[in-house]
Amino acid sequence: MSPIQFEKHTCSQLGGELDRVGARLMEASRAQDEEAAEDVLVTAAGAIVFLPILFFIDGDGAGAAEVSRLKGEFDAIEQTAIKNDCDIQDKIKDIREAQLEYQKQRSGQSTSDAS
Repeated sequence: MSPIQFEKHTCSQLGGELDRVGARLMEASRAQDEEAAEDVLVTAAGAIVFLPILFFIDGDGAGAAEVSRLKGEFDAIEQTAIKNDCDIQDKIKDIREAQLEYQKQRSGQSTSDAS
């Protein structure tokens, strides 16, 4: 996504957009993870019980596309904030740290699930 979309936003508006996109990104990431977990269950059931059930696996196309779009939007807002010399770097850092923490938790769960 191009930062041009946010050129006319004030620093306050950019901060609000960061909050909105950051929250939506976390929601979309969690939804994508839940969908992936459901796909694993359907795959296991299909392999054990009935092969045609495997056709009901959605994959993560829509979820992955939404997460990717939101990451692009977040980056565009960040670029605009930097260009406009907005004092919202702490907010950006906090959102990125929350995303990293979620990824670490998710990785830890995947590792413990596999054990």
